[in-house]
Amino acid sequence: MIFTELRFFAFLALVLAAYWALRGLQSRKVLLLVASYVFYGAWDYRFLGLLLLSTTVDYSLGVVL
Repeated sequence: MIFTELRFFAFLALVLAAYWALRGLQSRKVLLLVASYVFYGAWDYRFLGLLLLSTTVDYSLGVVL
């Protein structure tokens, strides 16, 4: 998915509508995290494991430190 494609703008509109429909801050954060994984997965799904590993390591280090 490239930023200039029509499907990106449809994806963006869907995510923004879902974001503003949600009330809680935590649920909005989860939505943005999932939307990020979907966006990067649309480019090349093989990198999702690396992204998940990086997210887990960064979050864990942030909690510990």
